[in-house]
Amino acid sequence: MRLLIRQLVSTAVLSYTLISGAGCATHQSVSDSPDLWQNSGFHPTKPSKPFESCEVAFSYIAQCERLPSDRHTLFVLAADSTLVRSNWPQTGDLVVVRAEYYGQSRFGIRGAQGQGRYYVFQTGDYGWRLVGILHGNSYRWDAVGDTLRIITATHFSAAVSDETIYTWKGQLFE
Repeated sequence: MRLLIRQLVSTAVLSYTLISGAGCATHQSVSDSPDLWQNSGFHPTKPSKPFESCEVAFSYIAQCERLPSDRHTLFVLAADSTLVRSNWPQTGDLVVVRAEYYGQSRFGIRGAQGQGRYYVFQTGDYGWRLVGILHGNSYRWDAVGDTLRIITATHFSAAVSDETIYTWKGQLFE
């Protein structure tokens, strides 16, 4: 439990450092997400039904990340990934999965800069419903009134960092 808390605190500090620019000069440009599954032509098919379990959700993530879907790979994908739970009045229970799989790579599927996908699921008795796929190496929440947003940062270098805004549209983060 302490290790999990320590990892969450480290992630929060790293996210704050990258987003705020503390420790390095940054140039930030902000863009709204132009469509449902934004970024680099990555447009997977949105599942029509919720996944019945987290194992099936991780099988979907493995497919999107071009990983094998055998039980061993799914177990390692789940063990290497970070899951953060939250609850908002607009969405109910959410799980944000920072997909990671190291396999034989020192830097894993996210690379040395930590760029990669975050998968956002609504969870409940119905299972795990995919409500967004985000791109970046860190994210933060922004809630003002009834507007809920997730803002991701993509850190390219000491001088260049972009942010992408994903806004809750009632059923999805777009």
